[in-house]
Amino acid sequence: MSALPFVTQQLLTTALYMSGIVAREFETPSDSQVMDALTQLNNIISQKSTVMSLNTYYYPYALVTEPGVESYFIPNLIQPETVTFTLNQVRYSLTKYDFDKYFGTGRINNLQTLPSYWCSVPTLGGATLYLYPLPNIAYDFQIQAKFRLSPVTQFQDLSLTLEQNYWDYLTFALAKRMCILQGFPVPDDVRDELSATESNIRNLMTPLDYTMKRMSTLTRSGRYGVPNPALSQLFEGWFSG
Repeated sequence: MSALPFVTQQLLTTALYMSGIVAREFETPSDSQVMDALTQLNNIISQKSTVMSLNTYYYPYALVTEPGVESYFIPNLIQPETVTFTLNQVRYSLTKYDFDKYFGTGRINNLQTLPSYWCSVPTLGGATLYLYPLPNIAYDFQIQAKFRLSPVTQFQDLSLTLEQNYWDYLTFALAKRMCILQGFPVPDDVRDELSATESNIRNLMTPLDYTMKRMSTLTRSGRYGVPNPALSQLFEGWFSG
């Protein structure tokens, strides 16, 4: 069963009512108020797109490499999570290198063979993916990554691209921003609900790690490989990880 349509106009008017800028029982938002709210909503979407814990979806991206070419610009890319390629029905994975390790270590610059490492560098309008060694042939790459959210239009059906919890979050975020821009005090319930919805989204994307690792107090560990009797008494052999 498909979700009921939820157009941007509904979000805009709800946020204006929540903010108190428009009285729900006595006023209808004017066209200029709606367009101002739409502008601010897209500003929020642009801002939150780059916050990994508030950007909710991963999407696949297909890339075909060129022999001897190291860098590839990918529009709207924020950060790849996995980078793989397929050769003869076998999928190969690449290891992520941080910026300083990728660009700051010695290597043979023109080495061409199976790529083994990747590094993503933010670039205006997206990001540039670097591969090393350089591809020796054209490979079919598959990238799982987060991308910037697209701007929305006034009568766009948001239910086709966003979950309801994210509509709620954007509604409260917009209500708060409109209050600030218009010089209105932010209602306490708006502030509280915004904090709660944002926390829920962050927890959804980065759940708390409750796993435990069991460590024997008799094994050699630490800097010099010597057991620590004090730790064994304090933690009884259990450490969180």
